[in-house]
Amino acid sequence: MSTTIKPREFRVDGVLTNADSMTCVVTRNDTSAVVADTEANPATGVYTFTVTDPAYDLTYTFTITTVYGGVTLQVEAITVVGTISGTAESTLSLTFAQMYANIGAKLYGTRSPTGNNLTECKRIVNEGYSFFVAFHDWSFLHPEATITLGAADADGNFDLPGDFAEPESNFAFGPDSGYPPLQWTTPDVIRAKRAASSSGAIPTLCSLQSVALAAETGQRWELMVWPTPATATTLYYQYLRNPALLSGDNDYPVGGMRYSPAVMACAYMIWEGEQGRTDGAEAVKAMRLLEAAKKTNLRQQPRNVGYNVDNSDNDGRRRIDPMNWQNGLDIS
Repeated sequence: MSTTIKPREFRVDGVLTNADSMTCVVTRNDTSAVVADTEANPATGVYTFTVTDPAYDLTYTFTITTVYGGVTLQVEAITVVGTISGTAESTLSLTFAQMYANIGAKLYGTRSPTGNNLTECKRIVNEGYSFFVAFHDWSFLHPEATITLGAADADGNFDLPGDFAEPESNFAFGPDSGYPPLQWTTPDVIRAKRAASSSGAIPTLCSLQSVALAAETGQRWELMVWPTPATATTLYYQYLRNPALLSGDNDYPVGGMRYSPAVMACAYMIWEGEQGRTDGAEAVKAMRLLEAAKKTNLRQQPRNVGYNVDNSDNDGRRRIDPMNWQNGLDIS
């Protein structure tokens, strides 16, 4: 059965710190029944709450209580969407284990490498994966997400996803809300306004704030808003994500089945290059598959977004040619 995981972090002055306790009660939104969860504290200031889904297509409320210094700092009620039915990956997609097994067969003559050999095979796969990710501005690295402005962190801000790189849209309210998107400003402006008055009904301003770097978790970002909403408020946005390296045997690379051959080919290319053949058959194959994957990805994006005066929408409309001014405007 699938699982739903909600990670949380706790920081004091921007530094990951263990709370006295961080506990969670999970309820199903359809029945209000409590669902058992597994709680873990895998690293300093890092907590995870895991639910084994009783069924697909459920929505949960994770009520998280944080106590620090003997004081209950916050009680968050966070809506989390569980595993959606029909979201199982295609069996034609290659898992991390299948990929490093393929490299093991090339490098060591076995599909079951162990010890240092296994570590080396995993490294080669992930270097190929990194090459694939950097090759093109893949559309699947730009997901839509939501953030619920419930109880803020100790610093009054709201955590953005761990793979958040940069925003690609405004932070907007949901359908039929009647409210405009939040306007961007600077952290200094938010702090100045909070000093005067921090609470309100509907936030109108937002800014990004970087969190102090922690070596064990890397760079993280927070959303600052003003005024702080009086009740839980959900915002919608799109962002550029930083995908993680593959680690679990059942991990899939980004993109899905149509792109896994290109990822595998990139790993073969890395293997080949380390044998001293930088322009061999595997490199040629990898570049061919990468270009094909890029074309596939471009076909998945809009072919035009409306009428453009430079005719880039291929609409064939009459337009002014800005390159011909000798005898006035040339209508083409």
